[in-house]
Amino acid sequence: MSFQYIQPEPEEKKKSPVNMQVVIVVVIGLVVVVCLIIGIVVALPRLSSLLSGSSGEAASGETVSYDIPTAREAYVPAVTLIRSQDAGAQLASATGAWTPVINRAQLGSGRTGWTFAFYLPSTEQMALVVVDRTDKPLVVSKEPWGTPPGLHDDQNWQIDSGGNSGMEAFLQTCGGTLEAEPDSRVHATLTTSTESQWLLWQYQLLSPGGVVLCEVSLDASSGQVR
Repeated sequence: MSFQYIQPEPEEKKKSPVNMQVVIVVVIGLVVVVCLIIGIVVALPRLSSLLSGSSGEAASGETVSYDIPTAREAYVPAVTLIRSQDAGAQLASATGAWTPVINRAQLGSGRTGWTFAFYLPSTEQMALVVVDRTDKPLVVSKEPWGTPPGLHDDQNWQIDSGGNSGMEAFLQTCGGTLEAEPDSRVHATLTTSTESQWLLWQYQLLSPGGVVLCEVSLDASSGQVR
């Protein structure tokens, strides 16, 4: 009887099909992982938007727009305009208002449109200058004012409409009432009249019918509550 010798396959050849399958599986796995990473990166902005959606919308109404002026910021273009018409123009008052729905961030920073009253000694008139929310001044009226009013020098005006001063004191005192009366409005008025001993800031919370619900006054030179 004769035997035929059969040469066995090399180990490498036996394993090659298995190695190829492993390589294919690994490659497919890598492709899947890369696709997942790309998908996550692309989706992150959308996910962030979805996760913060409701809170972001709520907070968007509470941001501060620095394009809207405080009283002292608005005063600069107002006095520049009116003193181009009468170099002796004197500040009599400044008034700003916040109406429903009140942006508490804007209120706290004292930013809104402002109306300034100036006495014009050369023509014996009282002029109203409006500085709107875009910081543009406009003389809206002039009326005869034969008797010169007694006015404090506005150079002593130190306290602005917002920040850690009058508005802070107002919100500490009247904030609860404002929360309970969401349809109310806030008025802030600076007066330089010598009928008061000081340049005076007066902050008022008013009902829709104009009833004063809460108010705070302070010295516009020192910030002391009066």
